[in-house]
Amino acid sequence: MSRMGQKKNSAVKWTDIKRPLNSWGRAELIGLIHDLFNFSAENKEFLAARLVHDASMVAPIKAYRRRIIDAFNKADGYPELAKARDAIRNYEKASSDTPGTLDLMLTYVETGTDFTREYGDMYAGFYDSLCSVLDSFARKLANIERREQLEQFRGRLETLAKNAKGIGWGYGDYVCETVARLTRHNKA
Repeated sequence: MSRMGQKKNSAVKWTDIKRPLNSWGRAELIGLIHDLFNFSAENKEFLAARLVHDASMVAPIKAYRRRIIDAFNKADGYPELAKARDAIRNYEKASSDTPGTLDLMLTYVETGTDFTREYGDMYAGFYDSLCSVLDSFARKLANIERREQLEQFRGRLETLAKNAKGIGWGYGDYVCETVARLTRHNKA
């Protein structure tokens, strides 16, 4: 059987999708977005994070926060760190909402800290992941109007440091040092 004429790479690319969309009208594009909205909960969450900015509506961030918490509270007892981190990345990509992304990052670290306090010592990779997200939080905070944003998170950070104190693998010490550094350099 001859393979001549077959594409070597049959994966659909964005250009394959974009080409027909260029000829569509407004109503057709809105119809497509409507179909995508109804197709999956993840699509609904993405579109809400990207497009809904009405303070009277339930904040789209709540769905992403729920994903993080659920990823730690699995029935089998094993947290799915990658799913929780994906929720943070997906929200950030969908919304470009820096304070919301910071909120989700802190939720991740808080939930992981609560998890280890509830169930006992975890493995090094678990703590490395929490520290990595805390580091990303600190870097992202440094790139925005820090004082204002820090005040929004100060109470949560202080509670996090208190809850992390004494947790093994150096995690508790690392959290306490990081929180102290963030709050010391940003006193009003």
